[in-house]
Amino acid sequence: MRKHAVLVPGFVGFDVLGQLKYYAGVTRCFRKWREQRRDVCVHFFDNFPTASVTLRAERLQRFIAKKVARGEIAVGDELTLIGHSTGGLDIRCALDALSRSRTGSTIADDREPIANEELLAAVRRVVFISVPQYGTNLADYLVRFRPAVQGIIHGLGAGLRINRSFASKLRRAFADRLPAPRAEVLLAINDALNESDETSSEGETQLADEREARAMLALWLDHMARDFDAIEDLTSRPNGDRASKSPAHFSAAERAREVSAWQGVQTRSYASRVRAHAVNGTALLGQLAAFAKPAALPARLVYGVLHQSLVARLVPGDMLARLTLDLGPALAAALAVHARPSLLFEASYALCADSAGPLCRPLDDASFAPHFQPLSGGAPIPSSEIAVSDNDGVVNTLSMLWPYDARDPGRHRAFLVEGDHADVIGHYRLQPDSPRAKSDRAYDAYDIFESGVGFNDDDFERLWKHIFEFAFST
Repeated sequence: MRKHAVLVPGFVGFDVLGQLKYYAGVTRCFRKWREQRRDVCVHFFDNFPTASVTLRAERLQRFIAKKVARGEIAVGDELTLIGHSTGGLDIRCALDALSRSRTGSTIADDREPIANEELLAAVRRVVFISVPQYGTNLADYLVRFRPAVQGIIHGLGAGLRINRSFASKLRRAFADRLPAPRAEVLLAINDALNESDETSSEGETQLADEREARAMLALWLDHMARDFDAIEDLTSRPNGDRASKSPAHFSAAERAREVSAWQGVQTRSYASRVRAHAVNGTALLGQLAAFAKPAALPARLVYGVLHQSLVARLVPGDMLARLTLDLGPALAAALAVHARPSLLFEASYALCADSAGPLCRPLDDASFAPHFQPLSGGAPIPSSEIAVSDNDGVVNTLSMLWPYDARDPGRHRAFLVEGDHADVIGHYRLQPDSPRAKSDRAYDAYDIFESGVGFNDDDFERLWKHIFEFAFST
């Protein structure tokens, strides 16, 4: 018998994008942890980035069925599903679909049917890392900007198409004359462009890697520009006319039925948090939260009107106009983050922490954890001491405290991690790329949010050792 773990990515969906890893450093931690074990292995899953949770869950279901059909997961093997952020909702949705059709099957390679009962029997444990089990305030605000965000992503795709040959050389020459960006998220963007512009003179292998990176990045942007339903599935309540099937919107009764269907499945939830005092300027950035509210609708419509009237109708074939209106806001945001690297985190933290946001404490839900354990040790912390405004920059911490079963408290335990939303997946410090790697990528990982919480190598290794010990426990 072997024990397997499948790592499911969050909102952006990729496992590796070019050479950028979603779960950065996890393989290194796994190899270090498994020195005395030969019966364990991990699988990394990539998904559509911003598609609906139901579509992402269906792809996860087929991925597991494919592993079973190919013999990589055999009868009697044990499987742990590990999901970060939206990936946790994908897991819940996939298990819910399987439990509702136990007598059915999932089609794998060569149209090979794999019994759903067999897939469910393999799943013994589930790990939730920073998962918006009840949604997040940030999504409730961002959903109002959906057309503008998709327009910007479309513009980024257009920018990628011209980033080759002379244009890419000109961009590099211009960038070389500017001071290096202080914001690490901008370093990540620069790395993505450098490794995908097909200008290598280091031989066929590296040039092929650049073509592959370019194709992956273009496809990733195209998926987001065409399908952005996930943002509505992450809100704290259903939005619009689309019938929601997101587990974040399940009622208390639906959650109770969901947990009861996980026969023999144990879970661990890791809730991440950045203390409010570690964030500077949140009062000032409260103005951003106000801008995102319905009262500011006229200001938010300006971009949409310009894009739809000038770009889509008057000058549909004018690439310059598209780049101006689609890339303009992205470039403005990049300049703002360049001037103040912590701005990205402070803005998202402020929106998530807004006390007037729609997320509320789910007091009527018996499966809401009454307390959780600090990962670094110490006495349990009552969930009543966590404010609705507490968050990790993307998800409200209270939303991560699910599931819980009062009849069997040890079956679903929750732990607190002091870190931001990207820290827990390995993007907490600037990590230079291996000198052995022939690539235009300068860095292997970044402190994406630069929250200043102080998350470090010891914290990361402690977290993932804890996850592996649970995932591969006997």
